[in-house]
Amino acid sequence: MSKKVLSIVVALCMVLGIVPSFTLPAKAATSDFNIQDGVLVYYGDEFGSPGPENVIIPNGVTEIGKGAFYSHYEITSVSIPNSVKKLDEEAFWGCSSLDSIVVPSSVTSIGKYALGYEREGQFHSPMKEFVIKGTAGSQAQVYAIKNGFKFATLPNSNTTVSTHPYATALSAYFKDAAGDAEAWIMER
Repeated sequence: MSKKVLSIVVALCMVLGIVPSFTLPAKAATSDFNIQDGVLVYYGDEFGSPGPENVIIPNGVTEIGKGAFYSHYEITSVSIPNSVKKLDEEAFWGCSSLDSIVVPSSVTSIGKYALGYEREGQFHSPMKEFVIKGTAGSQAQVYAIKNGFKFATLPNSNTTVSTHPYATALSAYFKDAAGDAEAWIMER
């Protein structure tokens, strides 16, 4: 009997050793944010130590403070809620893995070097392939043009979004994968 149990345990260990392991990217916890009077003062700790790569800023934040995400090179996606009105100077400076960001139309002020600048090379080096996504005529578009970044126009609130059977599932999938819903299924 013990040989049989031992054989099963050994076989199980061999099978589990063959199965590839993977991890899903972590998302930021609410405790990762230092928020004072609606201003996100800093994310993680004040020294830019590594944290989750997908960041969803909590609703109710009205301003992302100067250097709030300073040197968080591990961040690959950020979801900014519609409650945010202002992105302060250098808000996302040094986030070199962040190649695009969706800026909601609620944002009416974007500070110098707030988006798309990294710490490599010159002190404020623009990221070459950085893309800012937002609505036409928004502050996001003005910032993108002024700083020489690509701008991708997203549908505004007057655009009809499909109720296609897969729309909800796709939106949820991309929200989990990218940190915000960047997939749109449009009616023609």
